[in-house]
Amino acid sequence: MSFSYFLSQFYNNLAGILEEKKLLESLKSENFDVGICELFDFTGIPVFEAIGLKNIVGAHTTSCLMEGTAYAIGAPVIPSYMPASQGVTDDSPSLVNRFINILFTFTSWYFQTSIARAAEIAMVEKLGDSATPIWDTVSNMSWILTNTEPLLEFAKPTLHKVIDIGGIGVAKPKPLDEKWHKILSLREHTILISFGSVAASIYMPYEMKVAIVDVVKSYPDVTFIWKYEEPGDSFAAGVENLFLSKWTPQVDLLADDRLTLFITHGGAGSMMESATGGKPLIVVPLFGDQTRNAKLIAKFGFGIMLHKSSLLDRSALRDAIGRALKDERYRKAAHRIRDLLARRPFTPEQNISGSSRVRRQAMRDPNLKWKDAKVNYFFGNAPENLKANFKKAAAAWAKSTCLNIVEDKNAEDKIQVMRGPSCLSAVGRQGKTQGIWIADNCMTVGSIEHELGHALGLIHTHERHDRDTYIDIIKDNIQQQYRSEFGKETSERTNSYEIPYEYGSIMHYNAYGFAIDKTKPVIVPKQDEKYTRTLGGRILSFLDLLTVNKHYDCLGKCGNSIQCANEGFQNPKNCSECVCPTGYGGPTCDKRPPGCGKTVRVSTNARKIDLFVGELKEGQDYKACNYWFEAPAGKKVEVKLLNLKNWANMHGCTLAGVEIKAQADQRHTGYRFCSPEDKGVTLVSSGKRLPVIIYNTGTAFEVTIEYKAV
Repeated sequence: MSFSYFLSQFYNNLAGILEEKKLLESLKSENFDVGICELFDFTGIPVFEAIGLKNIVGAHTTSCLMEGTAYAIGAPVIPSYMPASQGVTDDSPSLVNRFINILFTFTSWYFQTSIARAAEIAMVEKLGDSATPIWDTVSNMSWILTNTEPLLEFAKPTLHKVIDIGGIGVAKPKPLDEKWHKILSLREHTILISFGSVAASIYMPYEMKVAIVDVVKSYPDVTFIWKYEEPGDSFAAGVENLFLSKWTPQVDLLADDRLTLFITHGGAGSMMESATGGKPLIVVPLFGDQTRNAKLIAKFGFGIMLHKSSLLDRSALRDAIGRALKDERYRKAAHRIRDLLARRPFTPEQNISGSSRVRRQAMRDPNLKWKDAKVNYFFGNAPENLKANFKKAAAAWAKSTCLNIVEDKNAEDKIQVMRGPSCLSAVGRQGKTQGIWIADNCMTVGSIEHELGHALGLIHTHERHDRDTYIDIIKDNIQQQYRSEFGKETSERTNSYEIPYEYGSIMHYNAYGFAIDKTKPVIVPKQDEKYTRTLGGRILSFLDLLTVNKHYDCLGKCGNSIQCANEGFQNPKNCSECVCPTGYGGPTCDKRPPGCGKTVRVSTNARKIDLFVGELKEGQDYKACNYWFEAPAGKKVEVKLLNLKNWANMHGCTLAGVEIKAQADQRHTGYRFCSPEDKGVTLVSSGKRLPVIIYNTGTAFEVTIEYKAV
């Protein structure tokens, strides 16, 4: 069958599906939250487009990303050392290997993109020109699932949206019934033979079957079990140590210590089942990614690769079996892989639930709330500074909410906190064990508070359903692999609790994050561009705390009630005091917060003041000094930034800065500035009082302000 014929049949089949109106209406009526599409045949994407399903997860049944997918999501494809998805080489850097791998890389890419093109033609013809292009859909997917186990893979790039789920289909082994128990007990060694279900053994050339039987006869002290679709075939008649079976309990057999060796085609499922059971393999790859899998098995030392022509060469197969039975290195390597898999910190199921965010997992779903507002955690491979800063982050969320965030490894639902290659958390409670990964570049209290905010149920602020009123997203300047981080939620799936949009939320990205051109922003505040440096701050905002309190029904839990000034709210953790907007303090939010800073009386004569904060607490919580500039009755305060000295200027002013609360709604975070470029900015208060907060964590900071009453 030619490839062009395959493409024409694929097109006809897909076009036929898209004409099945009753089928599509039936699917649409189910109101699916998520659609999962294999990214080799692409049939799912046009179907999901037809029924209006936008939340799509990509998947590869192969053990790695295919080349077209990698390109679409911005993953590097480097043929010089990354074996092609359908390739026949390993990762050894010989010139011949590199040349062959380049050919297979582009061949794999050609096949995949040709199928995608056929799918897109059918989709546009049946659904119209407004249909989203195939590769645009792929590039915007939140997840790409791959049938990969990182412990059994060549070196590859790590991307936040690529989730490895290799082994997710490996069932828990069950005790064997009497039939199989007897077969395994017949001889010291038992070997299982299976070439999968696609290339069934019944279709194997007769000469090849006879050759295999001859090899079986040469090992009379070994029992062979062959998964064969027609057990009554005569070619194996009378061979006492060979059992043909139409079906075998493969996982259960591979988990049994009496099974010694597995002869197989090297499909991803068979490889994982054998690795999980700790069994050496002889791999005879037939097509697809099976040669690549065989190379992996040989690389990790728990198997031998044979070309399929070796099945006709009795001596080659006989010698391979002999080596696998006698050489202890294969058995020891298989046991080592088995033990590593058993000790991995997360199962494939937990990788899905704990390491990524599905957009339906937002705050409206009650199942995502932590039961009784109790959040449990324990530490995995966490260094001491991560442990200390996580506890500070947990305390910051807990002290002004009704949440109880406790270290409890034995709880049913819990968070495992660990060092990782990136900064990740699921949104809300996932059930059982979920992860928070903290990379070295986000091991600060503020960054941990952000990830913990996700675990409590908060989405990114810039993904709110109403975000278009407050910000512009410059999609063309977003790195392709991160575009899914800038999606937009719906009011049906999320709840803003009538809390206004907060530029200073700890859940907001900074203006330049993931930009292609670092000199141009990705997020632009619509209402006032002076909020640009406020975006991406890593200080818990008052409205962040209010959101979590409303989400967990904390407000109103106090038996008594107190009046809070300046729109503060009663603290459910300490009912005798209020939680106050930044810049306000005291039990009822009517005073300047305690500590450094002062109240400055303002007149119509312009004056200057130098504000300085210099205590370095790198990576820890912030030090802040609070100033109140107060004008006479009937006047407002005007301030002008004359000079800013900051030796670590960063987007979001995360290391140090000055916050000026000139906005009318004092619940909001004020305007933040931290760069010498902000010199000359002038602001006028909304009333007679202007709170100004100078803060730092990782660098000293100094600002000179000119002030007067107007």
